[in-house]
Amino acid sequence: MPHEWPMYDQVERRARRLKDMIHRTGANSSRLVRHRGGATIAEASRNCLVCPHPTACLEWLDDPSLADPAPPPFCANCALLSEFRDHAEGEAPP
Repeated sequence: MPHEWPMYDQVERRARRLKDMIHRTGANSSRLVRHRGGATIAEASRNCLVCPHPTACLEWLDDPSLADPAPPPFCANCALLSEFRDHAEGEAPP
């Protein structure tokens, strides 16, 4: 069934992209979703909705050669995803 809102598919794709970025970068999604009562993940979602780099994002997500899953510098959520990355054993979380 087609959606009445023409932007529905684009919004849905960008929402999935945030989930993929969280997974690929090793960000702790549980901590991220709970932080500030959900305000942080809402902010990250808004950043993805207005992202000027959707093609670069998809290319980065699809690149299997990336050894370091640190968020790419072009990503508006780079600092946020870095802050919520799971840390190596013995390393203190932020």
